Amino acid sequence: MSLKKACFFSEAAALYSQDEDLSESNSQSNVSVLQLAEVFVEPLSQLAIEDISSVIKSDYGYHLFKLIAITLPTADEISEFESSFKDWEEGLLLEAEKTIVNDGFDQLYMQWEKEAIIVIKDQWVGVEILEIGQYK
Repeated sequence: MSLKKACFFSEAAALYSQDEDLSESNSQSNVSVLQLAEVFVEPLSQLAIEDISSVIKSDYGYHLFKLIAITLPTADEISEFESSFKDWEEGLLLEAEKTIVNDGFDQLYMQWEKEAIIVIKDQWVGVEILEIGQYK
């Protein structure tokens, strides 16, 4: 990589970055492929080590990337990710089950409410309910 490219990237990052996570002295961040927004995946997959991307526009603004290294995850990192993913997946399943049960109950209740016939006999008209089991 040329010194010109290295200077360009460092200067561009220092001048134009609005990323609050990046300090002026350290204008780089490690990013996992799993963390990338879809808009970045294809353009960044074309980079070789030390290459600088073209400007990429996303919903969050404009981005410039430099591929510093490609690091494979360790066995511990993979295990931790798999565990986190399993916990996340189980949480989603529990939420889905709750939603299905609640939606089913709501549908049954609405159907029952449509079909229910409520008759109030004259003896109850005008009765004031004070508490459950007490009336005047």
